[in-house]
Amino acid sequence: MSKIDELLKKVASDLDIENSKIKATVSRTGQNIINIKIELLEDNIAKKQTEKFEEYVNTLPDDLFMATLDILGQDEVKRIDKCIHSNDLESVRGGIIKFKQALAKVIETKLAELNQILPSCK
Repeated sequence: MSKIDELLKKVASDLDIENSKIKATVSRTGQNIINIKIELLEDNIAKKQTEKFEEYVNTLPDDLFMATLDILGQDEVKRIDKCIHSNDLESVRGGIIKFKQALAKVIETKLAELNQILPSCK
């Protein structure tokens, strides 16, 4: 296996795109300068990210999920849903990040509430 093949495998693994087709173009612009351009030829990444996110959401306790939706509000939930179900990778990632940020706030609030109750249990 060539060094470039090893590099492509590593990049694909790091970006979670093992099942996609990758094209690499190698050019030399100077004696010690090598340029490598990596292109993704088959873009199923957005769909895979959406599927992973949906699996993740299905693991959440109902109360946390519903509280997150409440914090976001109906309009923001619709925007996030539209992002997550688009075929645009950056849009999908943006929607996931917004949801997870709201979820983190819900969890932090719940933890603070539970930490206030904890001393009375001892």
